[in-house]
Order: sequence, then structure tokens, then C-alpha cells
Amino acid sequence: FQPTLASDQYCLHIVMENGGKPINGSPFSFRVRPGAACASQCLLVTSMPNELTLHVCDAHGNRLRDGGSAVQAALISENGGKVQDALVSVSGGKAKCPTPPVTTDDGGCKVIDRSNGSYSVLVTQRRSGKYVVRAWVQGELVPSR
Repeated sequence: FQPTLASDQYCLHIVMENGGKPINGSPFSFRVRPGAACASQCLLVTSMPNELTLHVCDAHGNRLRDGGSAVQAALISENGGKVQDALVSVSGGKAKCPTPPVTTDDGGCKVIDRSNGSYSVLVTQRRSGKYVVRAWVQGELVPSR
């Protein structure tokens, strides 16, 4: 038995195969907490104009309940499909962003740790154009969905 769904509390009943009587101490109560942050399961969603929310999840898709993950975000302007500028904001940890930060006047992102497993990504865009926001958790790119 290996539960993967985080829950405040589970109740496990164990019975003997012959006769179906509970073993001593059954039922057992236990909690399953989310595991380590896993970028491939994280969700970056639009919450307000110029603000996105990153929900950090474990490998099973359970949302983390605490902050402190190494989270980075970049506002990337696109020019002919190429990454032109990347402005990076870091919250927690010292993980490196695969895209090198470049200082420009285009704007950028600010990451705010909400201490509940979610992070606000505030976006400032100073010039018109097509931009994308990318996020990294523990140094791994959060996939676009």
C-alpha cells in the first residue's frame, strides 16, 4: 500500500485473511504530505491582468502546502521566434535559470512566495510586443500547458 494522494488524514483498516478480524491497533490513522517539488507537475495560471499564479506540486500532482521552493520567472520577448530578452526574478533557493538574465527596458517579473505552496508572478511590460512568461522550479522549466 503506497498512497500518493496527499490528505490531511487517512484511516487504514488491516484485517486478518482468515476470519476477517482486525489486527491489534487497527484501524491506523496517518497523514500523507506532498513530496518534493516537481516542475513537470506545476501549474502556471493567469489569476489577474499582469499577474500569474504558480502552484508548486509534487511528482503526483499534489500541491505543496509550504513555501521556500526555488522559483524563478522570466518575461521573454519574442522576435521572429527567438528569445530576445529574459528578465529573471528568484524566490527561495539558489537554482540557476537556464536562460541568462538580461537587463532591458522591456519590463520583467517579480516572484512573491505566498508561503502556502503558491507563488505570485507579477509581470511588468513596458513596451508593446509579444511576450511569454516562463517559470522554473528547482532549476527545471515548468511546462507550458
